[in-house]
Amino acid sequence: VAVTADNINEDATSNLSITLSNPNDGSKTELLSNSITIKVTETWADVTTGGGTKGTLSGTGYNITESPAGTYTITKTNGTPFTVDTAITGLQYTPASNRDGSVDFEVSVQNKETGSSVTLVSTGNTNITVTPVIDVVLNDSVVTAAGIEDVVRETLANPVKLEITAGTFSDGSEKLGNIILDEVPNGFTVWYKVGTDLVMATNIGTTGGGTFDINPNITTDAAVTKNKWLVPSSADGSMPEVYINAPINWSGDFDFKAKFSVSEQNL
Repeated sequence: VAVTADNINEDATSNLSITLSNPNDGSKTELLSNSITIKVTETWADVTTGGGTKGTLSGTGYNITESPAGTYTITKTNGTPFTVDTAITGLQYTPASNRDGSVDFEVSVQNKETGSSVTLVSTGNTNITVTPVIDVVLNDSVVTAAGIEDVVRETLANPVKLEITAGTFSDGSEKLGNIILDEVPNGFTVWYKVGTDLVMATNIGTTGGGTFDINPNITTDAAVTKNKWLVPSSADGSMPEVYINAPINWSGDFDFKAKFSVSEQNL
């Protein structure tokens, strides 16, 4: 029994091909019950949160019965038998949602030699790898910030809170990593919450994004540089509360960039 199947990415579909053969005496081999049996053993490498636990086996032109769990009996819907040396195609395996790891397929078929009463069970197997992928999509329009001058929030004198909607994390093995706020004018500070505590982010230096006129109505002052700030990932990978605190009595608009990283447990 020769079995092949495609290695796939998470949530994709693997095509199975099965060929029954008897190189020594194929013309005298009789297949019994007009069926084959496929046992699927799934070994997931990631966490179960947000994902399923069991994949599915399907195929056009086949009756597929599962009993016991993970063991499938396959017959043709037209009632004709499987034959030696003819590839069995059209069967597809789809892994459990958002899962990655390895999957083993063991195919067995009952057969006997013509004229013999001895039933034999022939088997073959193959193993595929299900590679993890990052599902969440982060785009460049997910961060907004607005506030009112000198309204104190979280002990900060003139802050705006970032409203960050970074996509939906449906896969529990994916976590949000560090956040970089880039091109924040010098004199502004960045803060984030850890539990109930307010913590200043790390200023990681001047960016190459030019300068900013912090007081456009004053012609004698110099423009300020722009900085990058690092907000570290939270322990559970969730999105923290983030604030940008402007100088006291400052009001106006400025543009900045937010860069996110996402990690997958097994990537």
